[in-house]
Amino acid sequence: MAPPETPPEPVWLLILDSCPLPSTEPPATRADQPLQWHPFDDLDCQSLCFEQYYSQHPAPETDLTDYLGGPAACSEFQTRLSNAGKSSQHINLRFPADCGTELPHGQPWLTPSPITALPSTEHNSTLPDLLILSATVCESFQTLTEILKWILQLRTQCTVAGCPPTLIVTGLRGVAVKVPQDFTAACSEALIHVPLWILSEGIHSARLQTLCGSHDLLPTIAQLLRLPPLQNDHCPAPDDVTPPALLQTPVSLLSVRELHPETNPRLLTIAGGEWVGLRTQHYFLVHPVNLPHDEDVLQTCSLYQKPDDFWNVNNSIVACEEIARAMLAAASQQH
Repeated sequence: MAPPETPPEPVWLLILDSCPLPSTEPPATRADQPLQWHPFDDLDCQSLCFEQYYSQHPAPETDLTDYLGGPAACSEFQTRLSNAGKSSQHINLRFPADCGTELPHGQPWLTPSPITALPSTEHNSTLPDLLILSATVCESFQTLTEILKWILQLRTQCTVAGCPPTLIVTGLRGVAVKVPQDFTAACSEALIHVPLWILSEGIHSARLQTLCGSHDLLPTIAQLLRLPPLQNDHCPAPDDVTPPALLQTPVSLLSVRELHPETNPRLLTIAGGEWVGLRTQHYFLVHPVNLPHDEDVLQTCSLYQKPDDFWNVNNSIVACEEIARAMLAAASQQH
């Protein structure tokens, strides 16, 4: 008799407004003082890290629904969640009032601390299967470091049968750093390129270069929670995911992590408000929303070669016209 399958772990999704990194400025202390270890280092060492992860809707007015794939994708996911009898909860984290930051309307940060805004952990059975935590309107590395410490501590308290919740940490928009404006680019890489960590007891830590985007998060969470497909809807098993299927559809990152980046023919569409970006493993094409349909179409485009041109400095559109036209054609067929 086969042993019963263990229940899936709850999933916690921490969405930062942006992902602040520690200051690169040397500390005003003794030169021989060791650097301070911080929770982002812990995530790097313990998690599945996707280094080519992109926010696919980094427009200023974007919300969580846009970030995860749009209203239709979120509605379908919620239906699958309900059909499986699983619960979800979305909490906006509250920050200490002394963080020195104000909300857009001039209101100070709310108290108490973020830890008190979370569900009670005295009875783990009352925790939702999916817990979404939004930490927005704050780019302070020190403040979000404290939040991350609290969440990692709380995660250990919520262990059930030896397994704490799976923790996913990422951001809505880029990295909160001051980039020197020594050049002009059609799109700043710091706006769309964000870290992604998946911390789970059942997933080996690794750093992957597989190209992926924010629209892949819902399929990933669905697989982590083992959600069945909708009735009369085909949801491919991980073994069914083949490279050609990756071009047009969001897929679970757990299903593609074993693929070599060179066998991953993805084309991510990034909507930035006034511009649209097309990202493949080797190129990033940026064009205005209203793209002209004539022979002069490439005059409004910029093409950057990846990963060498990290900050999108060198426009290679003249030397790579055929590649640019092929990317535009593939994007047209995709939509």
